[in-house]
Amino acid sequence: MTLLQENKDRIRNLIFDILLTIEILVVIVDKSDFHIGFESYIFRFTFLLSCICMLLAFKRYTKKDLMLVIPFLIISVVVYKLSGRNELLRFTAFVAACKDLDIIQKLKLFFYESLIGSMTLIILSVTGLYGRLYANAWDDAGSIRYVFGFGDANAFHCMFMMLVFLGLYLYHDKMKWYMFLILAISDIILWIATRSEAAAAITMIGIGGVALFSLSDLKKYISLYLPGFFIYAFCIWFSIYSAVNSMRMPNDFIVKMNNLLSGRIINLYWDSNAHSGSIETWHLFSGRDTIDVYFDMGWVRLFYWYGIIPAIFVITGIILLYAICIAKRDAVMMVILISLALYTLVEAHIISVYIGRNFILLFFGYYLLNSEKTSSF
Repeated sequence: MTLLQENKDRIRNLIFDILLTIEILVVIVDKSDFHIGFESYIFRFTFLLSCICMLLAFKRYTKKDLMLVIPFLIISVVVYKLSGRNELLRFTAFVAACKDLDIIQKLKLFFYESLIGSMTLIILSVTGLYGRLYANAWDDAGSIRYVFGFGDANAFHCMFMMLVFLGLYLYHDKMKWYMFLILAISDIILWIATRSEAAAAITMIGIGGVALFSLSDLKKYISLYLPGFFIYAFCIWFSIYSAVNSMRMPNDFIVKMNNLLSGRIINLYWDSNAHSGSIETWHLFSGRDTIDVYFDMGWVRLFYWYGIIPAIFVITGIILLYAICIAKRDAVMMVILISLALYTLVEAHIISVYIGRNFILLFFGYYLLNSEKTSSF
């Protein structure tokens, strides 16, 4: 490697770290009670940094890399032109900027910056300096739902879940059985404080799954990975089924599932005058009427926000990532992907405008653009 190339790589690493840090800071601030009125300008700046990283790595891209990146860039540009939504374009540029970077180091940066930011919000709320310690509203059981400086209880427990998952990926090989137990007990304690059932349940599934594979040699059996495809298929099918039946609830199954999901299904139709999220609002490509429309059920939001064709591209990319995960016998990544697929069925934390919410984007760069490398674990 020439001196010029080494300098370019150092500069690209620095730019990427700045980009990632800014995106994480935006998420931490967004999770708090503080409102940023100029997010769009920040996102334009971080997109520019992603493009600079791509240019500095231009000669590194192989034909296989370009065959993966270019279709996503094209579909992202189409989405941006038709709907004004620029997230897919930003996400694609971010993933492409990961080419030949030390992704494990970037994941650690993601983990510790998110952890420090979250702890800062917690400390500020507990000390009374800034942010609410608990929500003003009471839940059905009549108990306070603690938010610890975050926007709501679900947002706090969701952040805990994402930090646990990323921490498990980075350090599971160093963990003893009692460390998994401590995480599980912490999840239960936080569930009592937040009453966030979905995040608590999915976190417990993730902890249990990672513990099972980490404390045994089960990860070598390919048959244990295959059910993940059926879980993904169920999540997509159920989301479509919910959008189709959100108006009338035609059978006991959909009624029971709607009750289990706290009315999320029926709200797809009845929560807005435009019936945003119901099947009649899905199109091949989304329009500008999706801007500033938010609802739960993340897979439904994926189809509504971007359109059926872009959603198929994204889902195909996830399946490809999962297939590579199987080939490399990365059981921990498998557990995380399946857990988040189930969580996205209920919530839309990952289907958002924020890069800093979704560390899975780094895995896309790690596995799809650096597939000759294997996991460090």
